[in-house]
Amino acid sequence: MDSPDRENRLKRKLAGGGCAFGTWIMDARHLAIVRQIAEAGFDFVHLEMEHSSLSWETIGDLCEMARAIGMTPVVRPAELTQESTLRLLEMGAMGVMFHDVDSRHEAQEARDWITRSKSSVRPDKARQDAGNVALVVQIETIAGLKAAEDIVSAGGIDIVEIGRGDLATELGFPGQRHHAQVNDAIDRIVDVCNRHDVAVGVTCLTPEDAADMARRGVRCLSYSTDRYILQRAYADAMQTFRKLGLHAP
Repeated sequence: MDSPDRENRLKRKLAGGGCAFGTWIMDARHLAIVRQIAEAGFDFVHLEMEHSSLSWETIGDLCEMARAIGMTPVVRPAELTQESTLRLLEMGAMGVMFHDVDSRHEAQEARDWITRSKSSVRPDKARQDAGNVALVVQIETIAGLKAAEDIVSAGGIDIVEIGRGDLATELGFPGQRHHAQVNDAIDRIVDVCNRHDVAVGVTCLTPEDAADMARRGVRCLSYSTDRYILQRAYADAMQTFRKLGLHAP
């Protein structure tokens, strides 16, 4: 018997005009990390392939767990090809993020790859209608910023993810994610997306950062990555010991 399409929680919340909350996995390989993220209440999880060593097999397993517990897995592949896109959808990804989108043509191409996916006719666990897949295009270059109107008006896009780090570097302010010109670029993209009823996504690193992005109209908010969340937690734990004033002989 065909398995029913699973609800894309990310798409539902954004389509209803609300906010959606997620985080990134770029290091952890154990399926428990997905369960822990879901139990915290997140709506979606970004699975990183562009800047990580996560394998296809691991990505497939993480997608399986996310789908099973009702959280939306969105994958950012390293290679932007039709073959890799279709493979991710066959494996159960419920969203694909296309990085460095600089033109309307690239956005249309990504949309067409998803609509032609064979996953919509599969009889097994990976079955999902193309309309249930979140198309995420990432603007993180000056070219993409200039073409934002053309990109968003291509249609079929659910989320424009702003890559602030790379965009800041392109604008001449490396490492300055909160520079006034970076914030101005965010505001411009939000304005374009609002006029086309497309949500904007940004990854935040602090509560203050998240509050600022929400105030600017960002509705798809990601908080940090497993790497930095654990790193910060371990640093805080070690600081606890240092405060005891104990010293090794």
